[in-house]
Amino acid sequence: MKFASVRLPSKLGLGRARPAAAEPDPAAPDPPAQPKPAGTASVAAPPVEPTPWATGLTAAAMVAALAMAADLLVSQALRGAYGWLWIPANLMLAVGIGPALWLMRKTPFWRWITYGVVVGFGLAWTGLAISVVFRVRNGG
Repeated sequence: MKFASVRLPSKLGLGRARPAAAEPDPAAPDPPAQPKPAGTASVAAPPVEPTPWATGLTAAAMVAALAMAADLLVSQALRGAYGWLWIPANLMLAVGIGPALWLMRKTPFWRWITYGVVVGFGLAWTGLAISVVFRVRNGG
């Protein structure tokens, strides 16, 4: 079986073979730099500021305590009113706040708030798990 060769139109530059690129001569001088257009200025990057660890960790600890207390209070109130439905309610709370925390994690100040909320929820869930184990064990 014979196949016909197809040539693409030459005005696209696809039908011709390209010549091999010549290697640059290492001994040749560099080409002169192009002048900048009028009205443009070179902008230097802003100086990198040090990370405010003391302020950030303090803010994260305060937010962690607030998030933990809020989650524990809401979960205990839901447990008293609706029984075991506090577990899906707590998961929905975490899933609802998750996207906002994910978006804030790279912003300089808000990242500390994000870390605090994540740690607070983690500690609250640990406390809730421990309270469930002891409540079930004691028959409550």
